[in-house]
Amino acid sequence: MPKSLNWFLTAILFTLTNCSFQISSPKPSDPTATVNGFTVLPSGHIEINVVFNEDVNPNTVIVGKTLFLKFTKIANEDATLLWDPGSKKKLKITTVDTRDDLMVFDPDDGFLLTIVGRDAGNGAVKSVGGTLLDGDYDGKAGGDYRMSFTIIG
Repeated sequence: MPKSLNWFLTAILFTLTNCSFQISSPKPSDPTATVNGFTVLPSGHIEINVVFNEDVNPNTVIVGKTLFLKFTKIANEDATLLWDPGSKKKLKITTVDTRDDLMVFDPDDGFLLTIVGRDAGNGAVKSVGGTLLDGDYDGKAGGDYRMSFTIIG
């Protein structure tokens, strides 16, 4: 077998065996995402846009069970979830409370988004095909996604 063909087949095999259901954006490994991965709306509510690499089963994304927002003043903030009408890969998360109700600026503050991929009794986020989220990016289904954000006061 020619070397180039062998390399090509190896690359395809690696891709097929290392595909997992993950969050494409924002990624914890992206240093700019901590301050740019969200928007404070004019109303004061915080909006986070999450993009998955596969269609998500929206019934598995439940605020307070498989999706958590932890703020300084409120440890388990409620949020509205809005899926992109054309795709179950794009999710808009908007806090119910405003930035000032959630945070204490001295001078900055932050928050943590957790999306559960490891079922510990309350369920886990799954793709439409039933694959558990690989939130820790280890190539294996079942890890939680954790992303810290900072709001500059």
